Amino acid sequence: MSKPIHKKEDFQEKFKNIIEVLKYAAKEKRYAILDRLARSISEDMALQAVYEALRLALVKGAVKVSEDELAKEVAELQHALERNIAIARRLATIAIAYAPRGETVTVQSS
Repeated sequence: MSKPIHKKEDFQEKFKNIIEVLKYAAKEKRYAILDRLARSISEDMALQAVYEALRLALVKGAVKVSEDELAKEVAELQHALERNIAIARRLATIAIAYAPRGETVTVQSS
């Protein structure tokens, strides 16, 4: 059985490859995937969103980790989601921070 994740660093290290895949989805402006992940109310819903992100990254050749390492991380994520679905929202929030930025507008007060 895996140990609980208490610190931010532990979380980001434990799911570093999945986070990279989700960040890729954000960079590709595939926000619907991240939205589904953030709104997941079950493990199955969250894993479906992760599947979509993985599929996108694999098709585009953006996955730079071995199949075994990624499969192990996905299995760990599945177990973590069974215990706490809020992990899905946490993953989506980290990934969306890497979304491309639009033009910035400076508003001047009168």
